[in-house]
Amino acid sequence: TGADNKLIVPGIPGAGDRTLMVAAPGDGDAIVTLRILGSQGPFSPAENNVVTVPSGTVLDVPVGNAVGGEPAAIELTSDRPIVAGLRAVATKDGGSPDFAYTAPAVALERLGATLGSRTTNGWTTDLVFTAGGTQSGEATVDILDPAGAIVGKQDVLVTAGSTQVVRIAP
Repeated sequence: TGADNKLIVPGIPGAGDRTLMVAAPGDGDAIVTLRILGSQGPFSPAENNVVTVPSGTVLDVPVGNAVGGEPAAIELTSDRPIVAGLRAVATKDGGSPDFAYTAPAVALERLGATLGSRTTNGWTTDLVFTAGGTQSGEATVDILDPAGAIVGKQDVLVTAGSTQVVRIAP
């Protein structure tokens, strides 16, 4: 998505160093209100719930403590158009760091797919669903084997303003 006054950055992991990056591309400073969309519903973070992004700059906002230990999304509401993204860095058992980036997303209203999930050697794959706004959402997750046969199925209900996680089991 492009610059907008309201953005939702989904798929924020529940661990690691997580930094929200917000830019104000216009002529004036942007005053941005943050809201975490977690598994129990929306809440305002105790720190940095309102930030000012100087015009023409990118502001890094640490959000690891605010998000906590569960995957979530962050809703940004601003008085001026902004762009945003999130960088997450996690290290597993003293190994090399693993980097992930997420950007604002538009609502998924039809069929979607994810490929290449890992469920072996200590790795798991989570699908993270967020219902931003005032309406709840529903999804059906079909797990396929390499031949395309359905080997698992799970229905997901995501209440408005919340995030739910579906772990893909081996």
